[in-house]
Amino acid sequence: MKGSLDFMLLRKTTFLLYCICGTLEKFMLNSYGQHVVNFALAAGVQPRHLAVWAVSTLSCTTTSCRICVSLIADRKCVNRLVIYACGLSFASLSFIPPVAISGVIGTYLSVVFYGLNAGLFASICRLMLTC
Repeated sequence: MKGSLDFMLLRKTTFLLYCICGTLEKFMLNSYGQHVVNFALAAGVQPRHLAVWAVSTLSCTTTSCRICVSLIADRKCVNRLVIYACGLSFASLSFIPPVAISGVIGTYLSVVFYGLNAGLFASICRLMLTC
């Protein structure tokens, strides 16, 4: 029974940061994405069918970011940790526009930054463990 549970992997800084950031990222994906329409309505986008365009903007941004990141991260000369750090910076940037710029523009900038973050995370998270 000795040695059946090996926690040596948690001593690697890269893996530990990946676990912490991945947990926070999953929390953000589950809490932000579902309420995009409500955020747009609160920012003043009326009627509701126009606020649904925030979800379309999020989907388009995520898809285009996944395609671009896949093309970039496939190269051997690219450091995937830097790409992952850029995704985390987009996550933190997604909270600034609604506070700094009130209204529709701030909400849609936040949605674009969040879409970039979600696209980066979705395309690079599986590759992070091979760094």
